[in-house]
Amino acid sequence: MRSLLLALTLLAISTPASAQRAQERPFRSSVNEAERHLLRGDVYYVEGDYYRAITEYKAFLNEALDDPRRSRVDLKMAWIYHVANKPAAAENLLRYIALERRDEPEGWWARLYGAHVAMRSDQPLLARRAYEQVVQDCEPVLAQKSQAIARPQCLELTTRARLGLAHYWAQLDDFDRAAAELGSVPKSAPQAPDARRVAEYVSTLEIPHKSAGLAGVLSIVPGFGHFYLGEWGIGIVAMIWNGAFIFATVDSFVAGRIGQGTLLGLLELVWYGGTIFGAVSGAHRFNRDAYLIVREGLTKDIDQIAADTPWPARFPVEYPTPLKLQFEF
Repeated sequence: MRSLLLALTLLAISTPASAQRAQERPFRSSVNEAERHLLRGDVYYVEGDYYRAITEYKAFLNEALDDPRRSRVDLKMAWIYHVANKPAAAENLLRYIALERRDEPEGWWARLYGAHVAMRSDQPLLARRAYEQVVQDCEPVLAQKSQAIARPQCLELTTRARLGLAHYWAQLDDFDRAAAELGSVPKSAPQAPDARRVAEYVSTLEIPHKSAGLAGVLSIVPGFGHFYLGEWGIGIVAMIWNGAFIFATVDSFVAGRIGQGTLLGLLELVWYGGTIFGAVSGAHRFNRDAYLIVREGLTKDIDQIAADTPWPARFPVEYPTPLKLQFEF
């Protein structure tokens, strides 16, 4: 269906006048030049030609000075800057929209987009505050069922803000709070079942943990600390080499070779200390890797739940009547 709509849009924009003059007259008379810029911008946006899309959107804004969709087009431009990895341009435009439309849905969306930009720009605290502000803005709207226009948008806004907060806490390895945010996704949201399924799984997940202190104490007997970590090969090697050095050291002193025994003893102290240190660092590495696996898996699940492009960056925008086509099968 999207391909068909794109083809019809391009046909409406670029078909030569000599081809179907009679059929194009109603369209040309009802779609002004500003509308053409908007249509072209959306086509370029879907095709991934972001530079041309921005150019067409700016042309639309210059032509349609009183069009009520201007703020939405601004948001589309900000989103394009975001996906095109131009955070500074996106941040400046989003700040302007958030100030101009402070208490309107467009302003709330600007804050949500701003949170995404902040997360991508390694400003997690700023992103967290923006997500929390979006939830705070939408709470009274969701509580009033009479808000027929803003309520659906706030449902999506709250859902995406909760998912953003879950992503934030997952990056900090605070999986309990991430699960709580997933569980707070509004029940009426389409993403709610998947969010709650992931939250329940994370809440019951037992992340394996190894005690660095215990690994060090067990390594007093060379190799036992590594056995505790499940590193059986390293443990056996440590046991053999430490045993060999200890035997050679004792044998040298018994034979009266004091210098040789002293040298071997010093080497054994280094090897013995390395064995203990290796077990302790191995425990820390084990714990780090365990959290890394959970973090990456949880982040991937959250990204899949929030995979859809957020409003109003979706294609298409509201088009004039001639393009609102209906197909009967």
